[in-house]
This record gives sequence, C-alpha cells and structure tokens, in this order.
Amino acid sequence: MVKSKRLTLFLILTFGLTYLFSEEVKEKVIAKYDSSVITTSDVTLYSNIKEIISDISQIPGTGDRNKVFAENIIFENLLAQRAIKDGLDKSGNFIKTLEDTKKDVLTDLFMRSVDSSISVTEEEIKNYYDKHIEEFTNPEMRRISYIFFDFGSETPSGEGEKRTLERAKAIEERIKTGENFNDLAIKYSDAPSGRRGGNLGFLPKGKYQSFDKEAWSLKIGEVSEPIKTKYGYCIIKVEEEKESWITPLENVRTLIGDKIRIEKKQKIIDDIKKEYRKNKKVVEDFNILNKPKIKDDDVIFHIADFKFTYRDFLNYLDNNKIDRQLRKEKKNEILSRILEDNLYVNIARDKGFDKSEEYQKRIKYIENNRLATLYLEKKSGETTPTENELQDFFKKNYDMFKNFTSRRISMIFISVGPIENFESTAAVHYAFKRIEPEVNLIKEKLKNGEDFEKLAKEYSDDASAKFGGDVGWIQEPYKKELDGFIRSLKLNEVGEPIKTNDGYYFIKLMDIKLPELSDIRAEVIKIFDNEKRMKIRSELKEELFKEYKVEFVN
Repeated sequence: MVKSKRLTLFLILTFGLTYLFSEEVKEKVIAKYDSSVITTSDVTLYSNIKEIISDISQIPGTGDRNKVFAENIIFENLLAQRAIKDGLDKSGNFIKTLEDTKKDVLTDLFMRSVDSSISVTEEEIKNYYDKHIEEFTNPEMRRISYIFFDFGSETPSGEGEKRTLERAKAIEERIKTGENFNDLAIKYSDAPSGRRGGNLGFLPKGKYQSFDKEAWSLKIGEVSEPIKTKYGYCIIKVEEEKESWITPLENVRTLIGDKIRIEKKQKIIDDIKKEYRKNKKVVEDFNILNKPKIKDDDVIFHIADFKFTYRDFLNYLDNNKIDRQLRKEKKNEILSRILEDNLYVNIARDKGFDKSEEYQKRIKYIENNRLATLYLEKKSGETTPTENELQDFFKKNYDMFKNFTSRRISMIFISVGPIENFESTAAVHYAFKRIEPEVNLIKEKLKNGEDFEKLAKEYSDDASAKFGGDVGWIQEPYKKELDGFIRSLKLNEVGEPIKTNDGYYFIKLMDIKLPELSDIRAEVIKIFDNEKRMKIRSELKEELFKEYKVEFVN
C-alpha cells in the first residue's frame, strides 16, 4: 500500500488544534532544573504533539497532568544530551526520520493556518440545507417480516421445487386460518430472521429485489402468496409503513457546517496550488517514467529549488515497501501524492512557519524524544534472559501470567438477528421476546439432563453447531461480555444463559489448562524485556533528576 502522510496529518490536526485554539492561560512555572524552567505553555505544546512521537515516557493518569508532562520534557531533554555525546544523532535513520517529521510539522502548521482563516455563518448553513434538501430527505420505508423455505439440497426445479412449494402453501393455509405469522416464522422459517419472528426491519424500495414488487403492492397487514426466489420460496407480510420524512436542520447543522468548512478549505488550498503553478514554481514531467532509459538524476518534478529525481522516487517506493504491481499501476497517483506533500512543505516555508517559535519548540521536543528513545534502547542492550532467569521470573510473577490460562468451551448461541435491521428500541425488545421461548426451552432441556452437544447441533446459530458447540481452546480476551462469566465457570459446568447485544449464550466449560512457561515463552520474554527496560528507565530518571537538581513548583 502507498504510505500516505494523510493519517499523520489527521492525528496532528486532531490533537494539535487544541493547542492552537485553546484559551490563553496565565503562564506558570511548573518545574526548574539546571538553568532552565518548564512552564504551562511548554506542557500545553508538548502534550498536543505526543501523537506524532514515540511513547517512551509516562502517560498521565489521574494525578497531576502538568507534572507528569513536565517530567517527560525534562527526562527526554537530559537523555537526548547523553545520546548526542554518544553520537546517536549521527545515525542515518535518525536524521531521515527527523527530516520527515519536520515536513509533517510544517504541513500541519500550514493546514492549521488555513483552518483558522475559515468561518461558516448560519446563513450559509441554511442556504446549503435549502439547496440540497434531497440529501436530507429519507425514503418511504416498510417493515417487512417473512417466512423463508429453502430449496436446500433440492434442485430449484422439478420435484425439489414442488416439495418446497408444498411446504410454503401449507404454512400459507395456516396463516389464512388465523395462526400468528411471527410465531410460524419462528417455527418454520429457514432464514436466520426466523429467530425474531421473520422481522427484516424497515426496508426502502429496492432492498430485496426478489420480493420488492409484492412488498410495495400489498396493504399494511396483508400477507403474500408464496413467492419464488433464487434459493427458495418465501411468504412476506407488510407490518407497518414509515412515510418519507425530512431530517430537521437542527439535526444536521454541525454536519453541514463541517462540509462547508471542508469545501472552503479545499478551495483555498487549490487556489494556492494554482498560483504556484502559474508562477512556474511547480514544474512536473511524470512522463519521464515512460522513457526507455531513465537516469537516476532525471528530474520528475521540482518545486522552486527542490528537485525530486528518479532516484528519490525509487527510494520512496522501497522505503514504503510498495510492491511492483502497485508501482506500475499507480505510479502517477503515487507521484501526485508525493508532489502534493512536498508542495505543502514549500508553501509553509514560504510563509515562514519554519521560523516560528512553535515550530522550533515542537521540533526540539520531537528530536529529544527520538534521541531519548535511542539512548534508552542502547542502555537496555540485549535483554533476552538466560533459561534460569526466565524460569525464576516466571515463578515470581506467576499471577501476572494467569490471564494466559486456556479454557476449552462449548456453546449454544441463539441469535436475535442483525441489530442494524431494528429501527427502534421497541423493535429490539420485540426481537428478544421472540427468541425467549426457545432459550427457555433449551434451559429446561439442559436442566432435565439432555446432551449439550446434541442441543447445540439442533439449536445453535453459531458456526460451532456442526461440532456440537465445541469452540475449542480460547484465551482472554475472547468476547468482552462473556470473559468474566467463562472465568467463573467450574469444570463441566453449564452456566445460566447470558444475554448480549446479539442474542443469548449457553456456555459449558469443557477443560482448563493453566499456563506453563513452554506455552507462553515469547510473551514471558516480552514482559521480562519490558520490566528490565522500565527498571533502567526508572534508575536513569532518578540519577539525572538528582544530578540536575530537578525541582517541581507547587
């Protein structure tokens, strides 16, 4: 895949706007060390760029947020000084990463300057709503229930089709004599919706082509004759109708405002790019890639004094691991994206953002963080423990590894059907009420000693039904709503049915296996490595804070 900077920009914009538009706060000194101070503005800026730098430092919890961020700033600065003494700032990877980050920050500053210049009035929102009222007009819909009779292994013609039609006609006759449609759907429908009385939810015209004509020709409450479809026959019932309606302006005001803002932003950016091309600051020749022989220093495009060569393009493709097929099919698209990214950087420099105090500070914080990470990695060194160290660590911290306990479970799952098909809380409630008789029946059968495996094959909607409900060995997290319950079960115990958003679960604990070192060696080594790393970090922090006399101001 083409590695785009758009995600990075999104993160910067999302987490950086707080800094740009936050109310001015009174400057306050939070910490002192050596001959430097950390203030509230330092913390505000630092905290809003953490999404684009590595996370070697602490993340604030419920304590003093300003103090934690101030500690991070100081610690990373002091580690960076040691890293520079060790020459870690000379590594090619560090230099390239920092240069790429500088471009990202410049692009962010340019985009934010555009954002800050845009305003949207109430009149503009109202005009957009009136001119595009069709966007906010919801179609007429009908709530349909159906009973489906599957051809199954039968051929959809001849005797197989005849037998399926006979089944459908028999149920049609029972409906005509007054039997409840939804109850019959529960008992006889071959579709998953049968579990909820055949309810398909509210559907617009054209949703189900196989019976769309009947769905919109029947009156409310009427039931169709058997309808032939590709896979079987169905009988449908029109339960209720919802007329077309227009979403009120107050419900979409924010959505419209955002849309207008995006359109304005795009126009501003497009105008700037046109001006650059008009002044011949941007010259491109993507067709150079079609030459029989291309030289490494052939220029594909240039923006002012910046030149992007064929060698730069190859390096970009390799660094972003873009496969050969994509290189061939999407080369112009990739080049357009590279050109656009570099154009934003050039515009930002022309506007002087690289001379701004915010840019300088942000880059310094990022540089410190990168160097601090490299230094900490160097100090941690080779952390793979010996066998004796690993066994000792595993025994001493065994409680930590109990989450790796494996459990073999079987289940019977009774589905309520796709929640997205339900248009209201009442519809969801109705759907659950429809499957409760089946749930209670299974519960009673289990209480009377019937075989769990047999019941799973007969009733379960889960894929494990064909294996008698056997899900196999699982580890947490499995399903958030079930994990705690599964953990509480005793061996061979079947718990009470658990209600979740998608239906009811009967769970049986078949076997349990406590973790052994041989089973989770990789995880134990990873945790051992992290513990050692955190210990080194803590010792370094204590040493540096003492050496530089770090003091926090209340």
